[in-house]
Amino acid sequence: MLYRYKSTYDQYSGVTTLTIYNLRDEDEGEYTCKAINSLGEASTSATLLSQGEPHLAVFFSTYIVF
Repeated sequence: MLYRYKSTYDQYSGVTTLTIYNLRDEDEGEYTCKAINSLGEASTSATLLSQGEPHLAVFFSTYIVF
């Protein structure tokens, strides 16, 4: 696998998802999703904590509606 991080956006549902493959201890921390358009801006954050050895982690999906 070339990349460990994958961000996807579904234009129909408005959901953005960050997927981290082969999660490592150094991936632990705060992640922020920020959207900006002509109507304004919005952001959401999530804290990722390492508690085991998962092979795939999807830790937040968010809806940002303007």
